[in-house]
Amino acid sequence: MTRCLFSFFLTMKTNLIILPFICISLLPYSCKKHAGSKAGEPHSYAAALASDVQNLEKEKEKQKRNSKGSISPLRIEFTRTNSKQKEIKFSRTGYEVSYNPDWRIPNWVAYELTDYEASAQGKRGEGFESDPDVKGKKAQPADYSGSGYDRGHMAPAGDMKWSGKAMRESFYLSNICPQHHDLNTGLWNDLEVALRERAKKWGKVYIVCGPIVGKNPRTVGKNKVVVPDSFFKVVCWRYKDKYEGKAFVFKNAPAKGRFHDYSCTIDEVESITGHDFFFLIPDSQENIMEATDVPGRWY
Repeated sequence: MTRCLFSFFLTMKTNLIILPFICISLLPYSCKKHAGSKAGEPHSYAAALASDVQNLEKEKEKQKRNSKGSISPLRIEFTRTNSKQKEIKFSRTGYEVSYNPDWRIPNWVAYELTDYEASAQGKRGEGFESDPDVKGKKAQPADYSGSGYDRGHMAPAGDMKWSGKAMRESFYLSNICPQHHDLNTGLWNDLEVALRERAKKWGKVYIVCGPIVGKNPRTVGKNKVVVPDSFFKVVCWRYKDKYEGKAFVFKNAPAKGRFHDYSCTIDEVESITGHDFFFLIPDSQENIMEATDVPGRWY
């Protein structure tokens, strides 16, 4: 009997000594499991925000080019290029580009702009550079020097502040066209700002923009970079249970008034460029969207 009691107390004493160590060892797991569960905790909020940013970066990284000339899985903003125009497609962190090796400028640039991306406050990049993925003769920064034209972004730097890599790639000259200074800093810029506001309001917008090149275009620089006659921008967004769209065309010259004055239908831009925009949207919705200019929610 005495021996049994002694054994019982010895077992209890051992458990009491070991139990605190078990609890301490489980503490990190418990903290990790429930981190961020209490609203208003600054450390939890910071961790959650960092996680969101990391996840977005990972998602965007999936869209980048896997091998030369290939592009990421099809998305709404993707475009079928005019079959008469040469193209090499590249997928960047923040946009897709159909590059024309004859023109040394893009046929079009397409991207999705989300609320998060439009609200980002990252630092603007500095310094244009030739595209390292373009082989052979291509645009160089010197081609624009003294040309009388700005290096005009198609996918704007202002839409790429959410990622340092996306920002840097927006300064590749494959995303740039010779653009009149007054247009670049005027209505073209005004439209870019307006689209960021629409993305914040509507959650996301899909944008495709690019040059309209005439039959005998002038060129600039040693590498004969083509100067567009005009520029287009087509936009699509989701409203309730349907898609809506709008398009704009600007001459590559000073533009007066407001950017609204240069709006048209997406069908009209398709007729001018020969491109097929937003072809992944079901025809029953695409045909109506592209034939209709919807001013209501833009004013």
